[in-house]
Amino acid sequence: MKVLTTTIFMLIIGLSLSAQVNPNMIEKAKAREASDPAATEILDAVHEKYNSLETMQLDFTLIIKGEMESEQKGKMYLKGEQYRMELTDQDVISNGNTVWFHLKENKEVQINNPNPEGDDFLSPAKMLNVYRENMVGNKLEDVQEGGKTVHKIEVKPRESHEEITKLRVTIDKETKELLKVIVFTRFGDRYIFEFSNLLENPKLSNTLFNFNPDNFPGIHVEDLRID
Repeated sequence: MKVLTTTIFMLIIGLSLSAQVNPNMIEKAKAREASDPAATEILDAVHEKYNSLETMQLDFTLIIKGEMESEQKGKMYLKGEQYRMELTDQDVISNGNTVWFHLKENKEVQINNPNPEGDDFLSPAKMLNVYRENMVGNKLEDVQEGGKTVHKIEVKPRESHEEITKLRVTIDKETKELLKVIVFTRFGDRYIFEFSNLLENPKLSNTLFNFNPDNFPGIHVEDLRID
């Protein structure tokens, strides 16, 4: 469950971050060709908005519905390839070269190498490419929510995915801000992310994206990096 949650975190962030687009990649072209042009245009606008930011900070709520139900609030900080996600029970921190999973209740930190080519971990900078290569978007009707006109877009894997069946994305029509993402899984679980209080280009120190075990006396360090 924690691995899936972290993978979904990467996917949500990836909907907002940039990645190099190679027009010669056949699979990428197929996904965009199969998508609803209106959905592609909106998602590209979201991409361009967040891509223009050097740093960002936002609050989020994660609601899990299914066999194991829970609700947590947290914060995200992003700076290029670096990111930090804070939840009640865990933090996920990366400086672009190392990833730390701080499991607070267990008083443990797991240290990993980023593996941008693997399915078990995808960095934020790679995730938008995953959308552009492997997922197809379809625009639904615009609706009014909280006094705002919002776009609704459904995104599905172009081919069968072992865990995720689809995402339902809500975007502020005026600001192109990502407001909500609902992730549907093959196990019948739903992950609902709600985003708020976006700060554009805040000053974020690089120390925010590093983890020092010496600051946590008694913590168990599990180094899973491959030399």
